[in-house]
Amino acid sequence: MLINLLPFVMFMFIGAMIAILSNSWFMTWIGLEMNLMSFIPIMTLNKGQKSPEASIKYFLIQAIGSSLLIFSILLSKSFYMPSNMMFIQTMMSSSLLMKSGAAPFHFWLPSVMENLSWVNCYLLMTIQKIAPITLIINLVEELLLISALASMWVGSIGGLNQTMTKKLMAYSSISHTGWMMTSLYVSNTLFLIYVSTYWMLNLTVIILFNNLNLSHMNQLSNLSMTPFNKTIILMNLLSLGGLPPLLGFLPKMLVIQMLSNKFIYLITMMVILSLLPLYFYIRLIIPLTTNSMMYNKWNSVNSKFYYNMNFKFNFLIKITSLMSITGLMPVSSILFYYLL
Repeated sequence: MLINLLPFVMFMFIGAMIAILSNSWFMTWIGLEMNLMSFIPIMTLNKGQKSPEASIKYFLIQAIGSSLLIFSILLSKSFYMPSNMMFIQTMMSSSLLMKSGAAPFHFWLPSVMENLSWVNCYLLMTIQKIAPITLIINLVEELLLISALASMWVGSIGGLNQTMTKKLMAYSSISHTGWMMTSLYVSNTLFLIYVSTYWMLNLTVIILFNNLNLSHMNQLSNLSMTPFNKTIILMNLLSLGGLPPLLGFLPKMLVIQMLSNKFIYLITMMVILSLLPLYFYIRLIIPLTTNSMMYNKWNSVNSKFYYNMNFKFNFLIKITSLMSITGLMPVSSILFYYLL
């Protein structure tokens, strides 16, 4: 499977880099299309029954965003007038927000992620978001902040009543997208710090969920795990939620510190909205600390999973968890091999 996916993953990175580094909006559009056309085959290689449905949904949404983007680019070249540029830049920003799954164009992300494998979910929450988010800063900065705050609100509120883990992670991704855009507004360096931290934390959580075959929150109550393994999941989820003094709190603290002189009301809203994701992360943790005597009919996970897994994977989980908690080094690109 790795051999089949490696060329597509490579072209995904190349397309994203072309889009980010290009000085021409037309070359940027080509890079985004290369990235899209490389990700679609990865989605279809999944053997799940609903993966074709997710692929079609994702393709249609991205096609609409790409059409709107190229139309805006052609419009800016054909009818260049200062009075029209704000409207054109708003159209371009909207197309990029749609492609990244940020609010108010977030509606497709939970339904698409629900039908994907955990590997594809990780790609969708990380690599596929970077290029569109990075490009928005070159357009309307005010729209960037508005969308960032809206994404935090949608991600925080939308995840409160979710019981499906993939939808929960989708709303978590929407919330983190808002923080990414805010960090990009502050500085490029802070954006890289936030993205690296988010990729590493997400990698550990996705590895755990993928190998547990976890689809529903209640499945956690039927898993027989050692206290150490429960602690690994607990610490990684809390770190992803930004609980101090864990690693996930560091980039959020830096964003708040950099904005503290100008945007006090924005910071207040960001702090309030950052508390809500902690609630649904804690909802994931609660089944780990309770013993369930009932067997859920949707549970397809072997209760002895952690006792029977091989040494290599056990060692990988411990190392990535340690790095997620302490922030030793961002190695998500290296460890992604094991996820495939």
